[in-house]
Amino acid sequence: MFSLPGVLTLIAFVYLRPHEVVPFLRSVPCIPLLFAISLLGLVLDLRLRLVRPWPAPHAALAIAIFLWALVATTLGATVSVSQVAAALIVSPALYFLVAQSAQSFRALESVCLVIVAIVLVLSVMGLVQAQAPLQCIRVEPGAAAAEMAGVPEGRSCAVANDCDEGGEPGFEYVCEKAGLVGTTSIGGSRIRYRGILQDPNEFALAIGLALPLALTLWARRRSLLSSLILVAVVGLGGTCIILTASRTGQMVAVAVAAAYFAVRFGWKGIALGAVLAAPALIFGGRSGGEASASSQERLEAWAVGLRLWRESPVWGVGQGQFPEHHYITAHNSFVLAAAEMGTVGLLLFVGFYYLAFKVVLTGMRRYRQVPEAAVAYLWGRGLLAVLCGMVAGTFFLSLTYHPVIWLFFGLTGAYALAVRNHDPDWKLSLGRRDLGAVIGIAAVLLVGLQVYTRLKGF
Repeated sequence: MFSLPGVLTLIAFVYLRPHEVVPFLRSVPCIPLLFAISLLGLVLDLRLRLVRPWPAPHAALAIAIFLWALVATTLGATVSVSQVAAALIVSPALYFLVAQSAQSFRALESVCLVIVAIVLVLSVMGLVQAQAPLQCIRVEPGAAAAEMAGVPEGRSCAVANDCDEGGEPGFEYVCEKAGLVGTTSIGGSRIRYRGILQDPNEFALAIGLALPLALTLWARRRSLLSSLILVAVVGLGGTCIILTASRTGQMVAVAVAAAYFAVRFGWKGIALGAVLAAPALIFGGRSGGEASASSQERLEAWAVGLRLWRESPVWGVGQGQFPEHHYITAHNSFVLAAAEMGTVGLLLFVGFYYLAFKVVLTGMRRYRQVPEAAVAYLWGRGLLAVLCGMVAGTFFLSLTYHPVIWLFFGLTGAYALAVRNHDPDWKLSLGRRDLGAVIGIAAVLLVGLQVYTRLKGF
């Protein structure tokens, strides 16, 4: 397959951001170039009939979300639509390439193996950062609030005030840990990466979502290598989630473990998942006044997002415009979709999730008792756990347009095409009940969040 090498390299660049670190790559448009190479490979695969010209289940919804975001921005904001399009296109394009390229279970496993390997690299980098001593990090004025990485100066410190003496005038300083490839911790040594994973919560989420993939790869081939990979992902990745001090990361870890083992062992599996996730619950996350303040900020952001939706219920305020109305992001992907793209955008985003769940659940039910189709059942089980973790993460983080989330949506699209490739009789039927379910879920979310925020005084 000609498209797969480009897609795998693209995924590595999206996660690891080597073009931000390696000097000679900084002037090269690496991401657009890799998109073009992957698309060219996909065209060759189609011409040579290595993949089928079937659209992935979410393809129409992905296009609709992208186009509606542009329409909503045009109607609700006064920003450049071309800039919005350039920022938005990465996620749906990533979904499309992953879903359309990995139309066999072998290709799907290759993509998942690369994701797991990338997460292991990120985990090692996170642990190296965690072991580093505190030092003065120079940032541009106002950049500390924007969570920029800054420049490590090598001067030791215990608190930020220690950096004032001997510091360069005109700059601000934080006292944090410096890791590999220019990464730094934030908020009192909370580890993180860079690029799309510079937020510790999103860093923890990306690691947590790889756990079901490692479990499924091990279930498919129980070798020494797959066992070592699984132990490494659980051990190193779990430790990193703890060190991010991310409560959302905790919930993702619990959700993926509970969902995976609940399907595998029933109610006993939920208990097993809770036991495996217990270290993250016990040792991770923030507590006390800091955690309480964070919860209050999140509730306030939800209330602002719901107010923006009420003021413009059809098309919202425009993609990327939430920060123009509030000092922090929405901290809820569904609230963000409603605020920036209105009711239509929320329905499209909920529909995206609904279709992903229907794909994997339909596959699991069809092949649960079919030994020769065990691969379809095992990957359905793994992707179901991924989706449960995504719901936990997107409910507390603003990930509506996040490439990692759309990448995993792409895996569910690839799963559907792989199933259809092996079983032409399999069809995903959608009807009025499904539309009613999507509308009902969106209504419950909007009403429930409004009631909850008002009960909390917002």
